Amino acid sequence: MRWDLIAAVLVVAAGLGLSWRWSEAGGGAVPAAEQAMVYSEQDDSRTVTMARGTRFAIELESNPSTGFNWDIAEPLPETLALTSQGSSGGNSGSQVGAPGAQRFDFVANASGTGKIVLGYRRVWEKGVEPAKTFRLGVVIE
Repeated sequence: MRWDLIAAVLVVAAGLGLSWRWSEAGGGAVPAAEQAMVYSEQDDSRTVTMARGTRFAIELESNPSTGFNWDIAEPLPETLALTSQGSSGGNSGSQVGAPGAQRFDFVANASGTGKIVLGYRRVWEKGVEPAKTFRLGVVIE
């Protein structure tokens, strides 16, 4: 699918004020206010504050055809739980080498502080530092 077509559809949807998304869990529409906050590369090394029970995600660009993938580089604090992870794009159709994205979904399940550290690496390269590292500090009230 062409990126310019996707961008045009998104602009039209935003212009029409569509604030609904398809719920992956229940298959129904979910108001935008209930959607999880999604953090990206621009939020690297940032600290965010949220309420207990908040659901949020980290979505980072990746290119699995190169062997690189994001993974959790340090144990998560007990205040956070990883609820799901997945990827989109990349290696689809005839676009070998096309970039994609990886998404990690979390829930803030207890008050406290902690950080999420993700590393971009090839899983078979043991003892090698990640090519990139993403950090997000979390304060849960």
